[in-house]
Amino acid sequence: MSNKHEKASVYSILYWLIQDKVIEPGILFEFLELFWPTFIKKDGYIFSKESFSEEEYNRLINENSNPEYWINLLTIDELFSEMADWEEKANALTKTLVSMWTEKLKKDFSGMNFKVEYFCNEEFGDYGLTFYQTDKDSAYQLSDMPNEISSPNIKESKIEQSSNGPRPGIPKIRKARTNEVPQKG
Repeated sequence: MSNKHEKASVYSILYWLIQDKVIEPGILFEFLELFWPTFIKKDGYIFSKESFSEEEYNRLINENSNPEYWINLLTIDELFSEMADWEEKANALTKTLVSMWTEKLKKDFSGMNFKVEYFCNEEFGDYGLTFYQTDKDSAYQLSDMPNEISSPNIKESKIEQSSNGPRPGIPKIRKARTNEVPQKG
């Protein structure tokens, strides 16, 4: 860069990170799973392939919880925890992911209805999203207003994670209360 105040393009940054062997080129495809996820279908449910765990699925089914809601839940705030403006960054990325995941679900499952839910709990600093199937009338109704989670910090008491431990970006969060999590049907 000739001018030290000039901002490098994302392509240039990635190019030099790959050239300097800071990252492998294949990581670009891994990032796609965050922004344009691959979905899998199991027993009529739809899950992000990246977050699916057979063990967690079976546990949620046995508990009569909505497995789509919990398995597809992704928290974002940890990615920005070291930044001064972390809340702004977590909020912006979460809202972008809500839009992208909504479009990907519409593309991949045009005959099905989903709710892609943005959540934020400012008291505990939780920002994230999830998706699950819903009836036609409430499908794809996204609001600029966050779904405030008024119960305890979701990072501290989630149902147990799979034997592989928490997924990246998914800390342990609390177990759903039956009046909070929509049931399939």
